[in-house]
Amino acid sequence: MSAVDSQFVFQCTAEARDFLLQEGTDPKFGARHLKRAIERHLVFPLSNLLATHQIQLGDLVTVELDGAISKLIFLRDRQGALVGAVESQDEKEAMVPVASHRAGASRALARRAPRG
Repeated sequence: MSAVDSQFVFQCTAEARDFLLQEGTDPKFGARHLKRAIERHLVFPLSNLLATHQIQLGDLVTVELDGAISKLIFLRDRQGALVGAVESQDEKEAMVPVASHRAGASRALARRAPRG
């Protein structure tokens, strides 16, 4: 798969951004560990989703915070985020990065209705 075949768009909700800032900042060191927090909670899971072909050309991935478990969740709006991609479907699909499966969070992909 080439880089052109795996182009997608992602957006983080305000809660997800706040979570990343909270995880990456420390009163003593400031935002010194922000890069590591972004890699651990955002980049690595997105890489796993790409590697397992759960993200396709033109997908829009929304990153939200699941407050109950204090983890980021990734919702895919199938195709349509990029010009030339297939028309968007009406459902979003929650995706589980491979690393989460190994951590014991094995759950089926859930579908949810689109936001109004």
